[in-house]
Formats: sequence, C-alpha cells, structure tokens
Amino acid sequence: MEMAKFRYILPVYGICQEPVGLVMEYMETGSLEKLLASEPLPWDLRFRIIHETAVGMNFLHCMAPPLLHLDLKPANILLDAHYHVKISDFGLAKCNGLSHSHDLSMDGLFGTIAYLPPERIREKSRLFDTKHDVYSFAIVIWGVLTQKRPFAGEWPCPWGQCVHLSWDSAVCRAWSRL
Repeated sequence: MEMAKFRYILPVYGICQEPVGLVMEYMETGSLEKLLASEPLPWDLRFRIIHETAVGMNFLHCMAPPLLHLDLKPANILLDAHYHVKISDFGLAKCNGLSHSHDLSMDGLFGTIAYLPPERIREKSRLFDTKHDVYSFAIVIWGVLTQKRPFAGEWPCPWGQCVHLSWDSAVCRAWSRL
C-alpha cells in the first residue's frame, strides 16, 4: 500500500501491535453505505462521489502492476467532513491479476456477494483482473444513483423512478462489459 498514495485512497499512517490495529486518517462523515441510508442526497453530490471513486479506482488500476481492490462497496468508501471520497479496506487487494480466487478462500469466493461479478461465482479458478472492480463499481454507481441496496427488492429498479436518466446508459454499459 506504500505505492498507493493518492488523494482518493485512505492513507495508513501506522500499525499498532497491542491491540492490533491500523492508524488511518479520520473520516468524519463515515461510510458511503451509512450516508446513502440516512437521507436523500443532492444529485451534484452523488455525481461527485461517483467521479472521485472512479478517479481513485483508475489510479489503482493504472499502477504497474495494477492494484485490484476486490471488495469495492459503499461500506469501503469513506467520506471526510466535506464529503470527499477515500477508498478503504484493502484486505483482499492483489497487486496483479495472476492469483486465483482459491488463494483467498477455501471455496473460491470472497468479498461481498452483491458486488461480486457473476463470472467469479461461476468460474472460481478464473484469474483476477480489473473487470472484477469495474463490475463492483457499476453496482456502487447503481446504489449511489438509487440510494438503494443492490438486490434488496425489485431488480433492476424502474430507471425512470430512481436514477437520473443521463446515467442510465452508462450503468447498463458497465454491466454489459463483463
């Protein structure tokens, strides 16, 4: 993580041995997950959160080799007092796409099921690549635009009722690239 210093990545300042823990920047607003559940957000804030998350993920994927997050979800996107994004929780991250999913768990599954790409469930021995994070990000976008949890009701939601129409085709394209 030393190489992943960027304005939209949560910095780790140190490690405590007793009790075991990480020392990180304090994020006053908390997680995107809690914010989305608390109150309707203005569209400009939703778009900024999506943009900053995209820029942060692009930074990770442009590293050499790419850093794959592999657990991108609203609970791992934190916000400061001014609602700026910091991507956090790199516990499942991989520095390249050459590891198989069974390296991380006995059954080949890991992460949060609602944000896993379908091929990860079907092909447990498939190599990781940036597409995993792109799929997860598409689900995050859907959640930010609708302020709903994925797969927690009607799927997909009737677009005209819950998503700014200018984002309809972008979300559908991200889902279809997998």
